Amino acid sequence: MKQRWLLTAGLCAALLCGCGSSHSSAATEQMYYTGGSEGGYMASSSYDAKNAEEAEAAESTADAGSGAAEIAADPVLSQEKLVYTGDLTIQTLEYDKSLSALRAKVKELGGIVGWENESDSNYRWYDSDSAGTRSINMTLRIPTENFETFMNDAGGIGKVISRSTGVQNISRQYNDTTVQIEALEKQQERLLEMMDKAETIEDMIAVETRLTEVQSQLNSLKTYRQSMDTDVMYSTVTVSMQEVREYVHVNESFIERAWNSFVSGWKNFIWFLEDFFINVLYALPYILIIGGLIFTAIKKNWLRMPKFNFLKRRKKDVPEEEKES
Repeated sequence: MKQRWLLTAGLCAALLCGCGSSHSSAATEQMYYTGGSEGGYMASSSYDAKNAEEAEAAESTADAGSGAAEIAADPVLSQEKLVYTGDLTIQTLEYDKSLSALRAKVKELGGIVGWENESDSNYRWYDSDSAGTRSINMTLRIPTENFETFMNDAGGIGKVISRSTGVQNISRQYNDTTVQIEALEKQQERLLEMMDKAETIEDMIAVETRLTEVQSQLNSLKTYRQSMDTDVMYSTVTVSMQEVREYVHVNESFIERAWNSFVSGWKNFIWFLEDFFINVLYALPYILIIGGLIFTAIKKNWLRMPKFNFLKRRKKDVPEEEKES
């Protein structure tokens, strides 16, 4: 009887020891799964990839939900992010004056010139009668609060030929980027904590690799969000300004059109004569040299040299039969 009781007690002790070891193993696995992030779990023989992915997905969803809630509660982030763009085509009779007025207006409204390209079609600048024109293309960044003012005041710079404006709402992209940044920042904090708790070199390398990836993504997203902030704060305006000789009056009478046509034709005729005279003077040295050579050849009878005599048949060389006929 006593032996049976001892056997029963031994079996109970063995069962208790087995449960204790199983509980210890489960606790060890839980230690590796808790607090991990995407790709940030430490290597272990008891690592379960399926459970880790499920825990990570749940954690990412929780981070996104909390980030969206924070955005909705923040009055600054909840504001719509609008990007304004404009395009202007201007013609002017006084190019220098209009260009100075344009630069002064940009400076007055707190804007900057992002890019510009100026050209001059007057390739014969040395000719006082040459009628070339100048033009400039500029990309301006105007504070958004002064965007409408700049577009309305463009008429004071010159003749506005075309004007167009547009607006793009980037609130969704901005908020999504903010949520991703906040989630990555939390992952970065957890990875730094895991780095401090890592016990082996393999664990430190795994955590450091993932930490580098998270920091790279975080920097890229922050740069993208900063670019969007700049686009929201400063509107982009493209300006094309052209110099013209005279404005064309559309509502002209027949007499005015006839007179303007006569004046224009007379000017073109004068320009033609001037150009012809200039071209003659340009070719005058060649004309004098070639004319002098021809005059000398005729004077010296160079064209009657023997080598040219075969082109002529002298009368005395013609047979008698041909003379009689």
